[in-house]
Amino acid sequence: IDAIEWQVAKNAAGYTLEASIPFALLREGGVARAGEQLRFDLIINDQDARDQKESHHKLWSRASASNNTSGYGVLKLK
Repeated sequence: IDAIEWQVAKNAAGYTLEASIPFALLREGGVARAGEQLRFDLIINDQDARDQKESHHKLWSRASASNNTSGYGVLKLK
């Protein structure tokens, strides 16, 4: 999705990921309210070559996040 901007930087502990996601992609109508809480997870699918096994990196969840959102983190909007 072209509206999502992201960058990754290597650091001493591993990597830092910064992402900008328009709120309209997270909620129909795109209205954010201070104090509101949202369940959220960030999943990166990494596959460098077609014949290589794909790896999945998740920010919070540990289970099958596409089928079970109970392990998602909580974002509190300010």
